[in-house]
Amino acid sequence: MAGWKVTTPAAELVISTADAKAWLKVDTSDDDALIAALVASAAETAQNYLSQALVTQTITETFDAWGDVAQPSLLRLAIHPVISVTSITYIDDNGATQTLAANQYNVDLYAKRCVIEPAYNVSWPTARVQRNAITVVYQAGYGSATALPKDIRTALLLMVADGYENRTDSIKQLPTASKYLLDRVNYAYLL
Repeated sequence: MAGWKVTTPAAELVISTADAKAWLKVDTSDDDALIAALVASAAETAQNYLSQALVTQTITETFDAWGDVAQPSLLRLAIHPVISVTSITYIDDNGATQTLAANQYNVDLYAKRCVIEPAYNVSWPTARVQRNAITVVYQAGYGSATALPKDIRTALLLMVADGYENRTDSIKQLPTASKYLLDRVNYAYLL
């Protein structure tokens, strides 16, 4: 069982209020707070839907054990794209927190979903049998907002427009065009 949380949020907005206003063709500042909130909501929705960090942020993810039943030597990180792994710590049999040296593991940043495995001729150390025995801290995201894939950016702007024009609850989950664009991005990571 693994869990994760954002420990250092993105330092910039995914889409500026000015860019969102240009998309919406709004030329007054009356709705700036609403538009900024819609951008934040759209970004959070997209991140959760895709299991991706959009703009660089720090993620802390925990695991109960090394790997899983199917592949006991691999740790699969939940959020992508992964930029780098900052640290891996584990709780040893004595209950002490140990930091794994960077030369003891390999990080596959080319995999669609980042995996970490022991380095050649290395085995994972024994971790205490308990919840959250292993902690991986890593950087994830596309970098800056300007590096965001166009499909994701367009999907976010479509969600902002939908929220701006339709301020009541509706049956649909995502605007159809946004879902289509996000599904294309998601499909690329599942291949």
